Amino acid sequence: MKVIDILNKLEEGGHLTSLYQAGIINLKAFSQRDIYLRWQTLRASLRYAQDNAGAVRMVAQELDVSTDTVYRAIAGMEKVAKVA
Repeated sequence: MKVIDILNKLEEGGHLTSLYQAGIINLKAFSQRDIYLRWQTLRASLRYAQDNAGAVRMVAQELDVSTDTVYRAIAGMEKVAKVA
């Protein structure tokens, strides 16, 4: 299961914000999820379906972060989480 899938399940259950507020999930994971979801939305559009770099640049511009930050967020959210 990917990290993004776990975070989305927590959000569906209404637990993501509570875990963030309790300090269990850090700001980096919380913000990387937002970056990743915006990137996914753009990639689903006709304009960016075949233009990953364009989608990354647009997310970086919209969220006022670097393109490296967007790429790191994508890589972080697509990692397969090790579940014990």
